[in-house]
Parts: sequence; C-alpha cells; structure tokens
Amino acid sequence: MVKTKLEEIKLELINLIVEAIPKENKIIKLDITRLLRGKGCQAKFIIKKQDDKYIGRLISLRIYPSYIRRIIRTGTSIIEDSFTCKTKDKDTTLIIKPFIIARKKIYRSIRNRLREEAREEIKDFCKDKTKEDVFMEILSASLQKQVGRKLKKIYPLAFCDIRVIEVKGKI
Repeated sequence: MVKTKLEEIKLELINLIVEAIPKENKIIKLDITRLLRGKGCQAKFIIKKQDDKYIGRLISLRIYPSYIRRIIRTGTSIIEDSFTCKTKDKDTTLIIKPFIIARKKIYRSIRNRLREEAREEIKDFCKDKTKEDVFMEILSASLQKQVGRKLKKIYPLAFCDIRVIEVKGKI
C-alpha cells in the first residue's frame, strides 16, 4: 500500500491551514458556513506553490441554494443579475451575481432600477480594488451593506447579498 504524504496548505484570506495532498492547480472546496456565522457559503481555492510552501488562493465564493431557499418568503420579489467587472489587477476579471429580495411584490420598473443600481455600485467598488480586497470585503459583508444601504433608498429590501463571485482570467 502506497501512503500519500499530506502537507499543510495555508488558505489565503481566511487564515486557515488545511492538510491535503499537495498538487499544483488542484482545487479545494471548503464549507465556510461557520466562519460566516451561519450564512451557508462554499469557497473554492486553487493550490499554488510559493517559496517551497503550498498556498491556497481563493477563486470562488458561492452561497448554497438551500440557504437562499430558506430566506425567500412568499409575496416577495426576487432580483438577480450576472455581470463581469474589472479589478485593479491587470488580467483579473470577476464574475459577480448579486441576489436581492424585496419585502413585497414590486413592479418590473423598480426591479430593473434596483438591478441597475446594484450593478453600478458594485462595479464602482471593484474598479479601484484588487481581487483579494474584493473577496475580503464580501467575506466581511461590508460590500453587501454598502450596496444594501444604497438600494434601500429606492425600495425596502429584505435581503441583499452576493450569491456568486468567481475569478475569470489570471489567478
């Protein structure tokens, strides 16, 4: 029987060390629900070698569909969107999918306005930040709070979050 050697891999941005089989460009999926105090979320890391040590770089955050189903109530409007935005990094583009739930059923014109405002706010936020900064802001929920405050002036919201964020391009 061949024994595989496990090594410690430091995961960036969440300061966690995981033991895994070291292999470049391997993807690790990790449930980070406990780190986010109950918000069902999955993080994907890609393993890279740096100075004879393995480091996991965050490439994706996604909220579990079961968590979203638990939040949705009847008689509310759901607003979703999907777009790409550039960051301060040269080759990095982020795919962002915001998810907004209004308190009541609302007209399509108001839903479109909420969608457009959220897109503008997130793009303005991302253009002068690196991808690591954007991921940290999403993990600490400060981006969601900032977008939520802006959108609540248009219509009262029950929930405002980033459902999916992924790195597209250079990792």
